[in-house]
Order: sequence, then C-alpha cells, then structure tokens
Amino acid sequence: MTGYIYKNDVELPVSNPQNIKGVAIKNPTVIYAKASAESKGIKTYAQGSNLTYKPYINGWYQATVYINSKAVAGYINAKDVTVPTTSPIAQKGIGLAAPTAVYAKASETAKILKKYVQGSILSSETYIAGWSKATVTINGKKNTGYIKEADLQPLLADRGESGKGIGLVQPTAIYTKAAESSKVLKTYAQGTVLQYKTLSEDWNEATVYVNGKETTGYLKTKDLEDAWSSSQILKGFALKSPTNIYSKAAVNSKVLKTYKMRTVLSYRELSANWFECTVTVNGKKVTGYIHANDVKGVSYYDLSIDQAVAMQMKVNPQTDSSGSWKTATAVQTEYYLNPTNFLQTTSSFYQFLDLSSVAGTNASELNSTVLKNKGILSGQASSFISAAKTYGINEIYLISHALLETGHGNSALANGIVVSSIDGKAVTPKKVYNMYGIGAIDKCPEQCGSEYAYKAGWFTPEAAVIGGAQFIGNGYINAGQNTLYKMRWNPEKMVANGYATHQYASDIGWAVKQTVQIANMYSQLSKYNLTLEIPNYLNNN
Repeated sequence: MTGYIYKNDVELPVSNPQNIKGVAIKNPTVIYAKASAESKGIKTYAQGSNLTYKPYINGWYQATVYINSKAVAGYINAKDVTVPTTSPIAQKGIGLAAPTAVYAKASETAKILKKYVQGSILSSETYIAGWSKATVTINGKKNTGYIKEADLQPLLADRGESGKGIGLVQPTAIYTKAAESSKVLKTYAQGTVLQYKTLSEDWNEATVYVNGKETTGYLKTKDLEDAWSSSQILKGFALKSPTNIYSKAAVNSKVLKTYKMRTVLSYRELSANWFECTVTVNGKKVTGYIHANDVKGVSYYDLSIDQAVAMQMKVNPQTDSSGSWKTATAVQTEYYLNPTNFLQTTSSFYQFLDLSSVAGTNASELNSTVLKNKGILSGQASSFISAAKTYGINEIYLISHALLETGHGNSALANGIVVSSIDGKAVTPKKVYNMYGIGAIDKCPEQCGSEYAYKAGWFTPEAAVIGGAQFIGNGYINAGQNTLYKMRWNPEKMVANGYATHQYASDIGWAVKQTVQIANMYSQLSKYNLTLEIPNYLNNN
C-alpha cells in the first residue's frame, strides 16, 4: 500500500556533514538511539567530556559511539554540547576561590588536577562559556586543565599603570597574595601615601622591602583613596582655629603644626580629601597634609571693589537683563563683580571653581551620569580624566565645554568627518574628530574644524578629547585665569595694569550663566574634588 507523509513532518539530514569537536555541558550528556529525547539512551558522558560529532538535523548531532566494541550511530541534543572558541585569547586572573581548583574536565564534578591558594595569579585562555583552559604541571608533566571563570577575577587590560593612593584603614596592609586570607607582608599607618601598579578591579601590586629584600605584594583597592601628583601651588585660608597640618593624610595622625583661622596657606592637590604642603618643624622642612574641609581657596587683590567697578565701566560692560543688550550700570556691574554677593550654597558659586585642578572623579560614575546618552561622548570619561591630568584642567569643565560645542555629542565634527584635503592640497583621507569646536569658525565650521583636527592628529575620539584640552588650557586657564570669575573679570590684570583687559566676555552675567550646567553635573556625582578660589578685594570681607 502506498502512503503519504506531510513534508513539514520530516526533515532531511545535513548532506556532507563535517566533524565537530565539542564539549559536553550537561551532567550527564546522553547519546540517544534516535534523534529524540524520548528515545533510549545508549551511552552517557560526564560533563566536560570532549566529544566528536556531525551536524544531523536541526537541534541534533550524530555521533559514533562504541558499545561492546561495536561502532554504533547515536544522537546528541544540540543543547547538551557546546563548541570551544576557535580563537582562544590568553588571559590572566586572580584566583578568587579558596582554594582555586584546576579540573580535569570543564565540570565541577570532574577530578581536581591541582589547587592554588586564593589570590594566586593564574594564566589561562578562553574556552567555553563559564570555563577557561589552563596548562598545569604535575610531577614534571604538562597537563591540560580547566578553571571556572567565576573563580577568577580578570587582570585589567591596562594593568601595570603607576598609581598613588592614601591608605584608608588602620593599618593598611600589603599581602603576599591578592587575597585578604593571605599572609600580611607589611603594614602602613592610615594616611600613608603609597605607590603601586594597577592589577585588577579589586587589587593593586606594590613593591615593598622586607628584611632589606625587594618583594612584590598586593594592596586592596578599597583600602586606598586615589591620589595624584600636582606641582601647582594653590593658596587658601585656614577655616578653623586651629587648622591642623598632619604628618599623614589621616586626621588621627600626629599634628605637625597648627595655624589660626584665616591664615593664608600654600599647598598642592593630593586627593579628593587632602592637600599636601611643606612646613618647617624644628628648623627642618617636612611634608604635611591638610584636610580639604579645613581650607578654602582664596585670592587677595590690592584693589577695592569701587576701584574695580570704575575700571570695568570704562570698557563698556553689557547686560541683557531687560531682554536686549545694553550698557550695564555701575550698580549692575558691582553686583556680578563683588564675590560676597554669591552664596556658597548656590550654583553661581561655581564661578570660583578652580578649573586648573582635576576634579578627582570616577570614570564609571561619569559614564553612568553626566555622559549617559551623550552621543559620541558617551563612555569617554577616561579620556576626559586623562586630559584633565595631562593638561591640568578640571574634567567637569572639559565635559561641559564639549557638551556645549558638540550639541551633547551629536555634531558632525564630534562624530567624525573624513578629510581628504588641507588648505586645498590633497592629503591621505582620514576620519577626524573635534570635540570642542576648535578652529570651527562661523564661515566654515565643519571644513575648518575638521582640517584643524587633521593637522592636530585627532584621528580618534579619545585623541580629540585629550588633544583639544591643551588648546582650551592655553587660552585662559593656564594663563592664570583659572576660574570663570577670573576669565570674565581678570582682577590680576586690573591690579597690575590699572585697567580692565583680556576678558572673555563683555556680558556682566557671563560667568554666572556658565555655572548652571557645571553645578548640575557635580550634583550627579558622589565622588569628586571641589577646589575653589575665592577673590578677596580690599576692605570687602
């Protein structure tokens, strides 16, 4: 009798199937008599076993197994196996488990070939999801083993970068391994400034001397407050009586010296919470530390407010308070010129933010807040922080400047323009980026801005962020006008020359208008360093 089968009820096996080498991921992994989970299991393999099979039909592989020394065709559910990566990547990680095991197969139920102490740095390569492959030596013989990815913390791609931090705990420990359970090599008093090299998200590597011998140890990231080196001398006045200079960057450390409130002090930036200074104790110069809450940046000017207003009125100050631009009155000018009119609790106080001081922000936090959904600028926090440290410019100000110039990261210049000619002459075509609108004059914003970027070598977004920062710093910030207030009013030049000059804008409210976005950005952050420089005129306390 002739019968008929609906074509959707059958499937043709793959023609010319090629062997695949895979790994069993189910425990156990069953070889079935037919390509159906309902059929009889003819053989099982332990999880992590290496298997060879061929494509058969959708969702199933065909394998040859031996039963009673006889080759038999069996079938494997595709969900029960996986294929190792064909391009394994070498990697290193810190063993998180105590101990960290290397297994004979990619399975926790497999035999353990070797164990490593928690905190050991292990080499491996990518294998399958959840597992890495490693080579271990047992009795002088090399063996292939497998490590759970969950048992390893990857080392940073940029590991080995030099860093500096302040010990936050008492004492701050250096361990023999990257694990708190390991032996402590050496301890330092809370507040000690320590040098290290980056290693992983949770650990840093440090060189210490034990019994006169150079030894490598490990330092917990959470035990440190980020610190940096700054050669710029800042001035501020003491806010307390007494204001303490500590022997270490910790308030429980020895007090080296004290100063009365409103004493003018000189210091350098060290971290978000500490300044470093040099004081003389018993005739000897020593390094001391001032807590950031104990001082306020200030600049004293040998000039009265009335004298300053008179100088400003001679250069035709402008206001748009009535809806259109007109010359400001002396009273209106005095309001914006006089620092005492602005409260520390308002956004307008950010006009006194020292733009030459890095903000000490966290890249992850910047990316998830102020740079979130900001086009090409999204995820660029590390570039802004690098630019800030390289050229001595506050990264929040750089970001604010970039957001304004790029339309929140969406301008053509920011997203890249291919340049094939410069000043009318052919050049090798390259895509360039310009994050601050540098060189983008009104008559040819994109052409001039992109040609400027080509000449500057800004061929990646990162290069544009970092390279452009140098240009921004050169104009005003690194020329001494390092606050929005000083960009607008330039009190140093009024004192030096006896007249107003080199001012960024004629609008009397310009500095205050710039502060709204900067204040909003700071309000989104939990970690930052706020260095202020408050002007103080004669008889204007």
